[in-house]
Amino acid sequence: MSTDKSSIQIGNEKGLAALSESVPPELMASLLSKAESTLEKRMKELHQGLAASNSHQIYEAAHSIKGSSGSLFADRISALGALMEEASADMDAVGVLLPAMDKAAAETISWWRSKQ
Repeated sequence: MSTDKSSIQIGNEKGLAALSESVPPELMASLLSKAESTLEKRMKELHQGLAASNSHQIYEAAHSIKGSSGSLFADRISALGALMEEASADMDAVGVLLPAMDKAAAETISWWRSKQ
């Protein structure tokens, strides 16, 4: 399993711009703020799941990250979430993937904040 998703852009600028143009600015700000909170919560759940060797918790958190981040055009963390979802039963693979997800989550949050 390759954890190097650094070639995938943090976010899809055109997709997010198109969404921003189609909704009121206050709604866009709310969506991005909620996405940030959700990503932070789910990342904590991934860490807790690994600490407890709880593959179900890891799967659920990764699945949520994949979907919610993808819906707001955060391509890299969404792709990593998909990998984590697939690897959720393998604690060694989860442990290898988690640092890349931590980095991508921080970069994604910075990217979203830059769009508000």
